[in-house]
Amino acid sequence: MYDEIMAIMIEKIAEIAQVDPDTLTPDTSFEDDLGVTSMELAGMVAAIEEEYDTYLEYTKLIHGDTIGEVAEIIVGIIEN
Repeated sequence: MYDEIMAIMIEKIAEIAQVDPDTLTPDTSFEDDLGVTSMELAGMVAAIEEEYDTYLEYTKLIHGDTIGEVAEIIVGIIEN
């Protein structure tokens, strides 16, 4: 499931940050590397919620600084 979440996240983050998705890795920082704000990530969250028919509590997601950290948080939420 982690790989599926990463794929969705990378697609949406690339659109938001206007970068090549091939440059994004699990260690990519939303703020430091991409300059993406938490408000801009709403589209990514919405896409994952729709794909997995779930609700992702935003306050849990803000504990991740990188794409990989947030993906792990999301997987934990979905699997529980």
